[in-house]
Amino acid sequence: MSREGLPGPDAAFHLLEEVVDRSPADQTEGVLVARRAGLTRFAGSRIHQNVVEEDAHLLLRVVVDGRVAGLRTNRLVHTEMNQVLARAVAIARQIPPDPDFPGLPAPPGGPLVYEGSVPATAEATPHRRAEAVRHFVQACGESPAAGALETGVFALAVVNSRGVRAYGRRSRASLVAVVQEGEGSGYVQAIDADLDRLDLTSLGALAAARARAARHPVDLEPGTYPVILEPPAVGLMLAFLAMTTFNGKAVLEGRSALATRLGQRVMDPRVQIWDDATDPRTIGLPFDFEGLPKRRLDLVREGVAVGVAYDSRTAHRAGVPNTAHALPQPNPFGPMPTHMLMAPGRRSLEELVAATERGLLVTRFHYVRVVHPARTLITGMTRDGTFLVEGGRIVRALRNLRFNVSILEVFAAVEEIGANGRLVGEELAVFAPPVAVRRFTFTGLTPF
Repeated sequence: MSREGLPGPDAAFHLLEEVVDRSPADQTEGVLVARRAGLTRFAGSRIHQNVVEEDAHLLLRVVVDGRVAGLRTNRLVHTEMNQVLARAVAIARQIPPDPDFPGLPAPPGGPLVYEGSVPATAEATPHRRAEAVRHFVQACGESPAAGALETGVFALAVVNSRGVRAYGRRSRASLVAVVQEGEGSGYVQAIDADLDRLDLTSLGALAAARARAARHPVDLEPGTYPVILEPPAVGLMLAFLAMTTFNGKAVLEGRSALATRLGQRVMDPRVQIWDDATDPRTIGLPFDFEGLPKRRLDLVREGVAVGVAYDSRTAHRAGVPNTAHALPQPNPFGPMPTHMLMAPGRRSLEELVAATERGLLVTRFHYVRVVHPARTLITGMTRDGTFLVEGGRIVRALRNLRFNVSILEVFAAVEEIGANGRLVGEELAVFAPPVAVRRFTFTGLTPF
């Protein structure tokens, strides 16, 4: 075991090989997922929770005469793992063959081992996180702050009976916080592999300044306006595209907008979107949950939809190469890009505002839900900083608005893409720049 409390590559391979080697199935895959996460929550500028969680579980997938079954356990002792293996094999013998499953993948090369864990993050103590929160809260001044600072390390190992051996470990530190000032609120979010690179003092000052600017909001008549979307708003739309549109299973089942539009222009020609777990602007592992090495996958090139994510099963069914985007198996979601980036432009957020005669500046979206996946139609509301821009400057804060938009139509109406992209998002982190859009339809006001 390593100093972070997670198994290293030797221990992980040994544990998985013991299970895979004694399996009576035609093919067997073992996946070990381990994580250690520390969480410090605060509200009213005071810490009220400071906890650490450690977890590790084993996912087994077995193949018997073309029948595929999977089970998992978090009891990593021989007797339990043997019983889970026996149950998985028994289940596989009772279910119909899967004609779309091509078998477990073979290794493209030798064992793959990756270390992306930063000690400052992986070994952060509750006291270290509390100190970081103190810097943030002090920078907020008298404005009450609430949020969470999370640090953690994640390890993934994959071994299968055809020779795949992959192990990777990476760390992640993230802050999500809201600062309140009367009716107004300011929002910040920051993600990095290295806790020491999060500038908590600057983030606190920024959130407090945004809250002060938003403290006397007024209503705005719903309608269609030009908008400037900050990275959290852009990133959330990209995350929804990852789940519903660039998902190979959704394409095969006709639920994706790209089921009939792959190869067509679906966005403004300046939009470039790709997935690359090895890009230093993201935090990822260089292989997927089937142990296959990842590489850059172009999704939208010059506004044209050119790529979709696949795993072994969906690639075989579609008759295309596997792009190595498997999630833990089995799962109902299918493969999807999990390290997306959108190419930034050259003008700063301030320059995008200065170039807007009349429009809205939107910090982020909240409570977003999919209405019609094949049309990329979503609904939600603005949150924590919505501002009216007139004559190239912010003139007043606005109360939150509800919206119904097609994500593809929003990206087809791009006015300009801003510079200074950054990693945003909670479950699915995306590298996103600010984007100015010519038209965005708000359907109503919200008191929330």
